[in-house]
Amino acid sequence: WGGGYSPSSTAPTDAHAYNMLKVPLLRLILYLFRIKELHLGTR
Repeated sequence: WGGGYSPSSTAPTDAHAYNMLKVPLLRLILYLFRIKELHLGTR
C-alpha cells in the first residue's frame, strides 16, 4: 500500500488483483444466468 514494492509482499497484491478480477467475473456470470433465464422464460 506504500510507494515501495518488495517481492516479499506479492501475496497481498495478488489477492487484491484477484478480488478486482473476481467482481467483474461474478457480475458476468450473473448476467449470463439472467439471459439464460429470460430465454427459458420466453420459450
